[in-house]
Amino acid sequence: MAQTYLFRKQVWQNLQQKISNSNKIFLFLDYDGTIVSIKKHPSLAVLPLITRTLIAQLARHSNISVCIVTGRSLNDIRNLLGIKNILYAANHGFQIHHKKRTWIHPDVKRVLPLIKKVEGALVKGLKPIKGFLIENKGFTLSVHYRNVKPEDVQQLKIILKIIVSLFYEALKLTAGKKVIEVRPQIQWDKGKAILKILKMYRVTDKSTVIFIGDDKTDEDAFRLLPSHAITIRVAKNKSTYAKYYLRNSSEVRQLLENIISLKHNQRGLV
Repeated sequence: MAQTYLFRKQVWQNLQQKISNSNKIFLFLDYDGTIVSIKKHPSLAVLPLITRTLIAQLARHSNISVCIVTGRSLNDIRNLLGIKNILYAANHGFQIHHKKRTWIHPDVKRVLPLIKKVEGALVKGLKPIKGFLIENKGFTLSVHYRNVKPEDVQQLKIILKIIVSLFYEALKLTAGKKVIEVRPQIQWDKGKAILKILKMYRVTDKSTVIFIGDDKTDEDAFRLLPSHAITIRVAKNKSTYAKYYLRNSSEVRQLLENIISLKHNQRGLV
């Protein structure tokens, strides 16, 4: 799908009108690479205070619902944001949390012991390779290779594929930016999680749905969301399903500021 720069004059004017006239906005945001720039280590990806303030302000608006959709674990993403009145779809949507209630995909628990086994096997199998990071997120496993020497990356991928293939009936591999995910062999992803949330809230065509992401894992949502949704990928990409693109996380922050500005005269913004 051909992408359009969201802040191109005529494009943004049309979207401004749509956002201003909308009686309800559902705003879905990826975390890493979207509202915070990619870092060498996941723990360094701390949300800028200004962005956190904007998200909290949006979430207080009576006509805006905010959801963070991420591959991170639920505890991790909640600690990073610390905002209570928003939704969290963690572990690529296998966990959905709002207020004090957490939904967990009913089929995911059976693979938890296997995730632990794979982690142990990877620690041993990848030992000769320097710079990798294994992140156990409970329902999924991430192998980061951003700091691995380029000449060692192929070996890492081969070892990872061999180990996970032993559990092919229960686990699968998916790729992201300098990361490979070990996930349950379940037909579930960010896109299906977002559709579930929209169904929970009985979203109609009159509502404005916005999703912003930056990675391959976000393509599932770009592809599945209804045609009236505003889908935005961070950084232009020829093979994306997203309709629009923004250049970086700074422009995402600018968009959040603009949404607040457009809605500030409506009742409910604190």
